Amino acid sequence: MLNARGRGLALPVFSAALVFAGTLIGSVATASAAVPDEVRDAASAEKLAKQSGKSIVIGAETTETSQVKANPDGTRTLVTHTHPVRVQRNNTWTDVDLNLAPQADGSLAPKAAPVTMSFTAGGPGSAKGPVARLVKG
Repeated sequence: MLNARGRGLALPVFSAALVFAGTLIGSVATASAAVPDEVRDAASAEKLAKQSGKSIVIGAETTETSQVKANPDGTRTLVTHTHPVRVQRNNTWTDVDLNLAPQADGSLAPKAAPVTMSFTAGGPGSAKGPVARLVKG
């Protein structure tokens, strides 16, 4: 049978163990969160994939329709699509988003599309100009 002194020691030891375990789990989560999903060149992607144990996108090989990933085992995976799934804006890739948003000139345009397009917002006099514009390139 434990006396009051023995029980008093169990709670602080248990609390310290919980704090240590929480700190350890938090450190592991922070370390894995610090690994980027994508790097620019193949050599860096291959090295990082091997170190982290997760696939890393090779940015220099990304297009509107494909991505190449460096895998931890030294292989590569090519993911391709039949149509554009991402577009490059300001030197970064963003997912295609065809939801229309108002533009500074009053027209409506997709938020991120593989071609430049816009539509008249309608209203009085809108039929005097083009209803839609589409530019590729």
